[in-house]
Amino acid sequence: MKIDDLKELESYIELVGKPLREDDRYDLVQLTYLTTKGQGIYGQLPLTHYEVLQRGISEYIENKSKEEKSSVIQYFLGESYQPEYEKYFLKSWQKLNSPYPKRFIQLPTDVDKTGGRGLGGMIQTTYLKELRAVRIRFLNSETNDFHNNELNIESYYPLTSPQISFILDIINMNNLSSSQIIIDDWTEEMGNKMTVSVSKGGVGAKGETIKRQLRLHSIVAQFHR
Repeated sequence: MKIDDLKELESYIELVGKPLREDDRYDLVQLTYLTTKGQGIYGQLPLTHYEVLQRGISEYIENKSKEEKSSVIQYFLGESYQPEYEKYFLKSWQKLNSPYPKRFIQLPTDVDKTGGRGLGGMIQTTYLKELRAVRIRFLNSETNDFHNNELNIESYYPLTSPQISFILDIINMNNLSSSQIIIDDWTEEMGNKMTVSVSKGGVGAKGETIKRQLRLHSIVAQFHR
């Protein structure tokens, strides 16, 4: 797909993941993705983060030809694509078959053919890679102890300035310590994924591109007083 087509598709994903109310922008538990422009995409309950992407693709392809629909779906599923998977992206099929009032039937969990990620994971990986979006999760402690909250960040590329600003706002507003920030860093310069807790490791080690961008190495000391 061309970059202009991908950007148009992302606009549909943004619409699906748009907060229902302005105040919902601050409901971090529902935050699922972050665009290069720093636009948060939210998994409004009862939608899952995978379903936000599935629905966005569905909206994008709705008025396209059968060949175009197949091409887009195949692009996101890659080698795991099978013609029978296309129905899961069709609103007409979902309307007739989904037992849920608001949700789509999810793609099959075809773990064996997707390297353990499942088909939803394949779509997410393509989205993160091709549009340089960030997977972001804020886990709110059920104990109401903010010290047990956690921020998960996953990216395949260095962060953009708007993404950095958005993430730093979350860190500062929630007073997150280094041990509460987990980064899955897939950036090109490190070659292989490394999951990094920012309270461990030194600056310059593999997997610390994003940590360095967020200046997390410089705040470690302030959280370990």
